[in-house]
Amino acid sequence: MKGQAAIEYMTVFGIALLVSAPFIVEAHDAINELRQGTSNIALQSTLDDIEVAIDTVSASGEPAVRTFPVELPANLNSTSIEENATIIEVNTPHGTSRHFRTFDINVSGELPESSGNHMIRTEATSDGVEVVPVS
Repeated sequence: MKGQAAIEYMTVFGIALLVSAPFIVEAHDAINELRQGTSNIALQSTLDDIEVAIDTVSASGEPAVRTFPVELPANLNSTSIEENATIIEVNTPHGTSRHFRTFDINVSGELPESSGNHMIRTEATSDGVEVVPVS
């Protein structure tokens, strides 16, 4: 009798698990999409902060300097400043995603190469704006 009760219990539990499996998979996918969306919003906010700082010191002219904190995501692939654009590449489940901002002024320098919290300094120069990480 005890063996039969155990088998019936395991059968009911197994059926319940099979029925709930699609819902578990769907919930997992939704959580991953939400996490990726949150990461993209934070990255866009970081790019907005960099853009505001570049525009501010450019409008103020030499010798304007602005130092501010930024947070680069954990899935950071690379960062660069090239051809008057700030570029941040991140790894996503679907490959690499490239996020950037372009400027009408000459922007040079570099961005931090590692994820986490960093300080960045933007400085107006005679030929544009220089962006450098602060140690």
